[in-house]
Amino acid sequence: MKSSSFVLIEVIFSVVLFSIIFTYTLNSTISIQRQNQQSYNKNLAILKLESTKLFLEKNKNFIKLQFTTDKLFYDTHLLLDHIISYNLSKENDLIIIDICLKDICQKWYLKE
Repeated sequence: MKSSSFVLIEVIFSVVLFSIIFTYTLNSTISIQRQNQQSYNKNLAILKLESTKLFLEKNKNFIKLQFTTDKLFYDTHLLLDHIISYNLSKENDLIIIDICLKDICQKWYLKE
């Protein structure tokens, strides 16, 4: 009788211990996944900004740029969306574009 009750206590202890370990492991995994998703979204936004900058450096026809609400168009083609703020100004032979997405802002100096 003592042996079976001891085994039962061991099984209960093991189940409780494994439940605690599983809960902490699951919470850690969810936290890491959220952090990876945020990092992915930020890097994707940076990549979109950089590719837009390279496109504009190559095509240099800034008259075709149009900003409406939260979208930036080149001619009629969408370059970027979800833009928070956008400003284009000209100083001498430089075009200065100040652009912000959700949590990333950049200032570009492009030659005309």
